[in-house]
Amino acid sequence: MKNLFGILVFLIGGVVFGDEIKLKDGTFIEGEIKNITENYVNIMYPDGSLISIERQKIDLSQLTQLKKSEFKSPQGITNWDLIAEAGEDLKTYSKAYSTSMGFAMIGIMTTTIGTRENNNAMIRVGYLFFGVSAIISFIAPFKIGDAGEKLKKVQKTQTQK
Repeated sequence: MKNLFGILVFLIGGVVFGDEIKLKDGTFIEGEIKNITENYVNIMYPDGSLISIERQKIDLSQLTQLKKSEFKSPQGITNWDLIAEAGEDLKTYSKAYSTSMGFAMIGIMTTTIGTRENNNAMIRVGYLFFGVSAIISFIAPFKIGDAGEKLKKVQKTQTQK
């Protein structure tokens, strides 16, 4: 049972993580980029507190291509907020998918252990994790559709220019 709890903490803990932002002075900040303005990047620490850092202090070479594009001021895009919202929808989907897979793995392990030990309560807990995984797996793809609709709106406004 201790092993199951350790694996549960590992799986769920692995799902909840943010970005690692390297500053030009070599230090790292761990958190989630919440907003990027003309002069600042707003980052939420894992404890929920917010910090604003000047964009010029961030080492862009360490960011993914998607994050790098957020730091440039794209010309001609008027609905930058919609693009950012679509990106957030896709991040939400990604986290939900990972969480769903974690719950499925916990369900498999719990059911297997419960079957071996002939423990009906443990088997039911495993089924519960399977159920939660199925619900998340069913709902999460709607976020992809939401992102697509937002990007279609951006595309329409771009082609109308």
